[in-house]
Amino acid sequence: MMWRSFTYFLVPQVFWVITTFGINIGLGALTFNYVFPIKITAPPYNWPVSSSGFGSLGSFIGYIFALPFTDISDRLAARLTLRNDGIREAEMRLGAMLPGMIVGPVGLIVYGLTAQLNLHWIGYYFGTALTCWGSYFFFCFTLAYSVDSYYADTSEMLIAMNIGKQVVSFGLGFGVLDWVLRRGYAVVISGIFCAVLLANNLLLIVFMIWGKRIRRYVATSWLARLHGKGRVN
Repeated sequence: MMWRSFTYFLVPQVFWVITTFGINIGLGALTFNYVFPIKITAPPYNWPVSSSGFGSLGSFIGYIFALPFTDISDRLAARLTLRNDGIREAEMRLGAMLPGMIVGPVGLIVYGLTAQLNLHWIGYYFGTALTCWGSYFFFCFTLAYSVDSYYADTSEMLIAMNIGKQVVSFGLGFGVLDWVLRRGYAVVISGIFCAVLLANNLLLIVFMIWGKRIRRYVATSWLARLHGKGRVN
């Protein structure tokens, strides 16, 4: 049933995936793509318009440096499972996300201040790379955590995630350029956007501490019965 996919929005772990993707795309990627061409082709940089697309190199660099850490959550979870007498908990992988929790918002601070104060152009790349490096951890591991935490019909859950993240990213990205230009780069990017991203990232601590309790509650709720099966590891 198609409508049942939307009830996955009520599963906390699934909703976290949605907000993670939506916020990083809506407030991060769209902001970088909007702001860089405007700033880099104007004084004091005066780059040619043909070079305005080079801003994407920052994202590329960030993701390249994050790639070596792709399996870090699995390795951490495997090590903690051995220490726990072979009993695996979904939250065991979350510790791998701690560096990204801080690095991502720091990237927005760097980017916003660079744009506001017209600092050296390398600041745009550095800020973008930091944010993308941090977002890589959350893109990969929140999704893995949600699948570990709650399993009923993965296809329905993925439908909910994809629809949700598109709605969130569109909602946050709509009019973002006008907002930034009106309020200032530092206020919006380094302040508001950074705070929103940090608030979402800090949910990592919530799930690390209370994640198992949340899983148990959801697994015995009407949602689990509706979805067919809730699983607690």
